[in-house]
Amino acid sequence: WISELSGEVFSEVVKLEGSKKNRLSCLVDEHDGWYITNYEAWRSIGPALRDFDWNVVILDESDMIKNPRAKVTKFFVDYFRFVDHRFILTGTPDPEDDLNFFSQLKFSDETIFSERNIHQFIHNWCDTIGYDTVIRPKYRDEFRKRIATGSYFIKRSDVNLGGEQIISKRFLRLDAKHQKMYATLESAFILESKED
Repeated sequence: WISELSGEVFSEVVKLEGSKKNRLSCLVDEHDGWYITNYEAWRSIGPALRDFDWNVVILDESDMIKNPRAKVTKFFVDYFRFVDHRFILTGTPDPEDDLNFFSQLKFSDETIFSERNIHQFIHNWCDTIGYDTVIRPKYRDEFRKRIATGSYFIKRSDVNLGGEQIISKRFLRLDAKHQKMYATLESAFILESKED
């Protein structure tokens, strides 16, 4: 991120890292560039992040806000919805199921779904089958169409990274004690440990 953003029009990139005092001292109105931080920053300097006058907010690995009930999700979805330019980036937007899209899309464009929260969305769009909540079959195409609105899908070949998949095997030698535990586990499906 730092090398990419340094080549842009705004060349100054400030990392909000370290102690709360250090992060707050770096967050100044006169800065005319980019700030980079991690998701945990909201815990230490949340009010300052919330009240700062942002022009753009980009969430990389946006599946961090996939759970609508999580505090981190509520923070970003609730407090940044008035920022003019909001973007999400991720390689795995729905690691478990389609409902993971809801909060990410509410962050990036709250007009994609008219429902205010996940409970309304589930009531209007989903069925419960056993312990699973799934999009109703009659809404699947519409759901996918709304996800595609304003979304861009990029493959490795689109950015000249090549399509070659690299597989690397790593071998780890266990000590005698752990080799014996592993052999017992593999043959008898019993895990015994005499750790204190």
